Amino acid sequence: MVRYQLNKIVVDTEAGPYRNRTILFLGSSRGTILKFLIMPNQDNTVTSSNIFLEELEGFNPDRCAEDSVQARQLLSLTLDRASHTLLLAFPSCVVRVPVARCQLYSRCMK
Repeated sequence: MVRYQLNKIVVDTEAGPYRNRTILFLGSSRGTILKFLIMPNQDNTVTSSNIFLEELEGFNPDRCAEDSVQARQLLSLTLDRASHTLLLAFPSCVVRVPVARCQLYSRCMK
């Protein structure tokens, strides 16, 4: 059984405190975002030891007109490096989500 279809992708190649990490954001057809840390090998190829960091709900029913399957369709996923946020476009709204949510995790370092 499939939870949702992944249909958008954004890559942040300058993530982390030293801007030396690669983070992959995958957007789903239901407005959910999956966040992965990509761990390259020494020859810069992708390994199988990539790390799933978190699943976050991008759709915000308080900001959007309604909460329906059609309203949750993710139209666009864009990284705004200047503000360190993801911009998620839905049919009735645009939602800004921070790429780092350290306040939610007590062991997270800035």
